[in-house]
Amino acid sequence: MGRTTIDTTGFDRMVRDLAFIQGKDFRAVIRDEATAILKRAATGTKAAKVADIKNKHDQLEAWFEQQERDGKWISPDRRRRKHGVLKNKIAKALQRRGMAKGTWYLIGRQLGLEVPVSKYAKSAADRLAGKLGRSISGTEEGTRRYVITIKNRAIVPMLYNVKGYGAFKRALAGRLSYFDRRLKERFRERAKKAAKGAARVT
Repeated sequence: MGRTTIDTTGFDRMVRDLAFIQGKDFRAVIRDEATAILKRAATGTKAAKVADIKNKHDQLEAWFEQQERDGKWISPDRRRRKHGVLKNKIAKALQRRGMAKGTWYLIGRQLGLEVPVSKYAKSAADRLAGKLGRSISGTEEGTRRYVITIKNRAIVPMLYNVKGYGAFKRALAGRLSYFDRRLKERFRERAKKAAKGAARVT
């Protein structure tokens, strides 16, 4: 799977402006924003539905029926073996459910950030953290020029139907949009106060 890098120039500028306006430490602001983005990315990343996973059993039964209609006999032993294999697959799929969401939680954990996710997503991510290995990472460096790097190269979150990549991009764009609205509101508030002051003076 090819690597894709998201342009964060606008985000970097936003965080510096936000730190200046709030009078807060740049590192604190960027960590707050990173937490918000990871949280929204986790929320926007899809997870398989329990009903869809368990529906595999019904699909197998439908296959058995189709074989019978086609005049193909399936022995009871073969049926039991297929049911046993499917039962194990369903159990593993239920354990992995939410892993894609959980990758954002794991990245946050590497950065020392609290990224809330559903209990099932956290359990799946914790269980599969070792297998994910270097496919995900969250690193920080610098003091005067503090930088957080977020990487998610895990295959499942980036699948089209899981939408992890899009969720992260939307989370980043959402924070930029939120900041832009807040900035405009602050300017409007200042303008109103200035106008009221001028009215009292005249």
